[in-house]
Amino acid sequence: MTIRIRIDKINPTPYHSLAYANREKGEPVVNTWLIAAAGLSLLTLGAHFFGGGTQYYDPLLASGMPADFVAVFAVVWHMATVVLAVNSWALIWAARDRGFRRPLVWMVAGQYAGFAALFLIYGQLILGTIWQIPQWTIFLLMAGLAIMGLRSPAVKPVAGTK
Repeated sequence: MTIRIRIDKINPTPYHSLAYANREKGEPVVNTWLIAAAGLSLLTLGAHFFGGGTQYYDPLLASGMPADFVAVFAVVWHMATVVLAVNSWALIWAARDRGFRRPLVWMVAGQYAGFAALFLIYGQLILGTIWQIPQWTIFLLMAGLAIMGLRSPAVKPVAGTK
């Protein structure tokens, strides 16, 4: 008994690819608002990863605080890193794939708006000003750009395609 697979019967058009946002027409498009939100999210990830560690994480590790406190802070710090990375990926995917755009964008925008609210609340309550920890501005901007991506048909051909 011989099993034969006919290659020509397999759909060669990569509609499953992230490059094809309009699955019905196979048009490669990208939502520029969502790409802007994703780019800002990636920049925030870089700032968190490379800049935030020396400003917050490293001093806490050297502070002599109890080990369980430091361990919980380390986990929360790295959770924030993971959330920023996953959200950046989700925004890129949403920018290129309309099939998942709405749920991905609302999930990410909701998280980023929630983070902005936390920075605003704790900045005002504990520090007496919202400007000492201004990270709320970037999270609010990312959430706004993402929501604009849902409201706008702003699309642009993917580089290297017709």
